[in-house]
Amino acid sequence: MNDNRETTKAYIQLNAILSVLPDEQKSKIPKDIMDKILNAKLKGYIFRYDYDKDLLEQDLSDKAKEMLFDIYIQYLADKDKLESVNDKIKYVEEINSIID
Repeated sequence: MNDNRETTKAYIQLNAILSVLPDEQKSKIPKDIMDKILNAKLKGYIFRYDYDKDLLEQDLSDKAKEMLFDIYIQYLADKDKLESVNDKIKYVEEINSIID
């Protein structure tokens, strides 16, 4: 799959995920990014949020997961949660350096 098509699919998946967020949370994401997500179209491709699954169980592409993580870190996470995420990243990096 070419990168442009993969990115478009990720935007469509993000649109479905972000559509379930409260407006207060969505308003934290810059308009230009939301516009890209909302305007993504790919003929024949539809992604629906499965309300019977939690976020981690959704069938998201790796690209969509990466983009969602970036959006969370940059715009949605509060300071305390962000510090917790950074601590976990440092821990994983330390473990990886020991293993390598």
